[in-house]
Amino acid sequence: MRFLLCTLLIVGSLRANDCVPLTYQTLSGLMGSPVSYADWMKKLMPDGQTSPTMVESLAAWDKKMPNAKLQCIYVVVKGPEVFDCNIEYGKPYFWVGLVPDELIANVPGANRDTAHAAILIMSSSEEYMILHTVAVGKFYREKITARDFFDRTYAVFRINSSKPITWQPLP
Repeated sequence: MRFLLCTLLIVGSLRANDCVPLTYQTLSGLMGSPVSYADWMKKLMPDGQTSPTMVESLAAWDKKMPNAKLQCIYVVVKGPEVFDCNIEYGKPYFWVGLVPDELIANVPGANRDTAHAAILIMSSSEEYMILHTVAVGKFYREKITARDFFDRTYAVFRINSSKPITWQPLP
């Protein structure tokens, strides 16, 4: 119950921005069911201006991709207790965390405290790759240590797909 409450408080307070439709576009393409960035923007921001909350963004994904719902498997809890996540090697996950310093200058409106969405792939127990979709078809790959991962991560979502999703390197 405490995990669910923490998840709702943290994820519910985050607002989606351009990175969510970009990441959703990339994830849907990896799954073989591509949904364009323009379609995600229409779904997430119908008025073109108001950013949805993360909860609304997750509901939009689940509605548009009913065979691949997102399930929160990790959420940061400030304090001594942290819930462990079970991330499998080589599989893509929807990640929400802090923007890397290298991207702050290149992402309009981003700052060190901005929540950011990207794709997470764990390549080993000590190395994580975060794939940031910075524009349609343009990616920034970041390799970080487990310590950096836990310092910068707010939440991780598993893609519960009826068919296996395997990581395929993107251009």
